[in-house]
Amino acid sequence: MRLEELAGKEIINVKTGSRLGVVEGVDFHIIPETGEIVSVIMPGKGGIFSFFKENIPKEIPWHAVKLIGSEVILIELDNTY
Repeated sequence: MRLEELAGKEIINVKTGSRLGVVEGVDFHIIPETGEIVSVIMPGKGGIFSFFKENIPKEIPWHAVKLIGSEVILIELDNTY
């Protein structure tokens, strides 16, 4: 799978059932020497009232990714995320 094929897929945490957002404008933490993906870095949530919300990027460890489907990416993280 190519990285651009992840665009538009919704990320859902299977442990909590929460939606974390849609993959767009994400960055990847990659080890250059091996090409190994360490994590997906999602930008903070913006919008009209973004000054009321945390606008901090969220880093999802790659080992938390359990399934990449045609429309969603399922991850498994505990409640502290």
